[in-house]
Amino acid sequence: LREFKDRSLAQWLPQDLCMTSQALAKIGGPARAHLCLAFEEIFRRQLQGFTCADKAVLLWALAKSKVLHSGLCRQLVRSLAVEDRSKLARDVVSAALWALAVVSSSVDSPISS
Repeated sequence: LREFKDRSLAQWLPQDLCMTSQALAKIGGPARAHLCLAFEEIFRRQLQGFTCADKAVLLWALAKSKVLHSGLCRQLVRSLAVEDRSKLARDVVSAALWALAVVSSSVDSPISS
């Protein structure tokens, strides 16, 4: 974890940011600050270069870690809503559905009243 904060996340590939975020979410508490840095970099990139599977895993990491980043959460949900999810592995789909249930209260409703 010490090395993580010394590296420039701007140079990381999307898949590296995704897998690192997943690992940090699994670690939990001590990795929370590092996960926030990764989420900020991902948000800064506006999900450019991230695959549908990456986005699903990132939504899971966001929900699992309970880090509040409503901007990234909205980006992920809206992007996944228009992606072709038919080729996602079952475990990825399951994780994304669980994550969506967890974060649903923090995402703006697409239906206006």
